[in-house]
Amino acid sequence: MRIWDVATGQRAAQDIVIGRWVTSLALEPDERWLAAGTGANNSAGVGEQFLRFWDLETGEPISPPFLHGNTVSALSFSADGDWLASTSRDRHLRVWKLPQEHRPFEVLKSLVGVVTGIRLDDTDAIIVV
Repeated sequence: MRIWDVATGQRAAQDIVIGRWVTSLALEPDERWLAAGTGANNSAGVGEQFLRFWDLETGEPISPPFLHGNTVSALSFSADGDWLASTSRDRHLRVWKLPQEHRPFEVLKSLVGVVTGIRLDDTDAIIVV
């Protein structure tokens, strides 16, 4: 995957190799990280849909792949970049507290329902589903 600066037409970050069919993307507000959701099977035909975070400076992953039960359908960072909401066709909404330093990512909530789009409001207090 390549990331471009729209104003200059130049590359804005290192190339990122995700290795799966990408179904959703979100750029962290400070443009340090990219969240990518996938929705494809591996070469053995086994589903490996996951959410993963990438460092835009190096192009390297900064998290393990967080497995979802089905295609990751939408991602949304909070305005301060401290939270990420993810939805999946497995009918769950997950809210992630992003790490400070090297703390691990953690799932805070998992809600059941058919969700295909999300948005955290500017106050980071409301998730629109």
